[in-house]
Amino acid sequence: MRNAEGWRDLEKLTARIETMLAPTGAVVKSPDRIRDKVTGKLREVDAAIRHMVVSVPILITIECRDRRGKQDVQWPEEIKSKKDSCVFQ
Repeated sequence: MRNAEGWRDLEKLTARIETMLAPTGAVVKSPDRIRDKVTGKLREVDAAIRHMVVSVPILITIECRDRRGKQDVQWPEEIKSKKDSCVFQ
């Protein structure tokens, strides 16, 4: 699934599954954009789920990935870095 159209289909499928599993009132958006704390620019995530739990806003971001074989720690470190640099609202 290396072509862009197939990749977008995977992202849409992921968002549809998350929409079916999400609690009532949650909003699933794919793709979505989250503001970077440092640059102020919007960064894209493959999908995001936003929901309020009592008075606490919850944001879950989803990144789709197509890799084979054993992976090193680079991918989780990239995701953590992206999470740490974004303003979640």
